[in-house]
Amino acid sequence: APSYQIIEQNRMESLIEWSFFEDLALLSKHSYKAAHQFAECIWEMDTPLARNKAVYDAQRENAVDCVASLLYMAPEAAAVMLGTLVDRPRIESAGHHPLASRALLKERQLMVCAYQPDAKNLKLGEHSRPGSSNQLDVRWPEWKFEADTHQAPAWHDDFLQTLPSQSSRKRMISREDRQVHDVEVFVVLLPNILDVDVFMALSSISHVHRHIFNSLPIQAAVQCLWDG
Repeated sequence: APSYQIIEQNRMESLIEWSFFEDLALLSKHSYKAAHQFAECIWEMDTPLARNKAVYDAQRENAVDCVASLLYMAPEAAAVMLGTLVDRPRIESAGHHPLASRALLKERQLMVCAYQPDAKNLKLGEHSRPGSSNQLDVRWPEWKFEADTHQAPAWHDDFLQTLPSQSSRKRMISREDRQVHDVEVFVVLLPNILDVDVFMALSSISHVHRHIFNSLPIQAAVQCLWDG
């Protein structure tokens, strides 16, 4: 695998030629410990370019296959890389339809998950010169709102249930078993994460590596599939 100790800001054109996930999948076939250390190095880079590179690589056609392979061969490396892909959604209309910071949750309910296609095209590395090779085209999950009709997608109401209005008696009855909690909303920047190969790999995780199920993106994927 190539060395990632130094990534120059003006060398994005060469970075596009290889993928973090492909190299990790290859490395894991030789040493799962080396793959884990490599993933930790990527996590610890903590630079915009390295971060953007990981997000861009996660949207390659074979990214999910590479993640599934990593889960088989080096589960801890896979969990670390999935952690690098957790971020906030973009908000289409923060004034008309912001993300609520409080929501209704059932007793002992730790998270609510949704698997939706709503996204927008973004150019990561937006401070670079327009059209330069330092910009990466990605799709980023978006909290949508139709300004013309003042309508949000129907799934928003089930995903992030807020306090109902006094006039909405039906909604109040259906939510009597819920309590108000402070919440945060995150997205996992891996398209098609609910892939059968990913869950086949998760089902084969040995007892030694069961702690990876404490990973937020893995918990979310399992719950999202379970809730259907």
